[in-house]
Amino acid sequence: MEIWAWCLMPNHVHLIVVPETENGLARAIGEAHRRYTRRINSRENWKGHLWQERFASFPMDETYLLAVARYVEMNPVAAHIVKRAKEYRWSSAQAHLSAQDDQLIPCFQW
Repeated sequence: MEIWAWCLMPNHVHLIVVPETENGLARAIGEAHRRYTRRINSRENWKGHLWQERFASFPMDETYLLAVARYVEMNPVAAHIVKRAKEYRWSSAQAHLSAQDDQLIPCFQW
C-alpha cells in the first residue's frame, strides 16, 4: 500500500493511501488496529477493543487529491495545535513541504 499523505491527530487519523489489491486497505488497517490494540492492552494490562467503529474510506479521483491532501495536512492548524502545518511532527506535511523523504513513515509494502 502506498501512503501519499497522513496525519495523526490526538483523537483520529487521516490517511491518503493507494492499496495494491481490492481488499488491501481493509487488511492493512485491520492489521494495524490489531497490532496497536495488542501493544496498548499489554502495556496497560487492559483487555478488549480500543477502536469505537470501523474506519471510513472512499475512492477519490485526481480532481480532489490535492484538496484532500491539503485538508489532511492542515488538520493540526485547523485544530489550533500548531500555527503552520510544517510545525506538526505527526504528519506528512514536513516531508511534502521540504520535498524530502518522510522520516516517520517510509515507503514500505503491507
